[in-house]
Amino acid sequence: MLAVDHPPKYKRPPRGSKGYSFEPRTRMLLAEFPTMKATVIAERIEFPHSITT
Repeated sequence: MLAVDHPPKYKRPPRGSKGYSFEPRTRMLLAEFPTMKATVIAERIEFPHSITT
């Protein structure tokens, strides 16, 4: 620690989001219905981590 001129940084590899696999369907719904609420989208794409599940 004394030989280093900067504080240590916590590093970890980036992880993907739980929603990445649902992105194509989500974009399709938003293109057709731009004002659709997030909870409705989650229900339509059957997102397993939704608050409505």
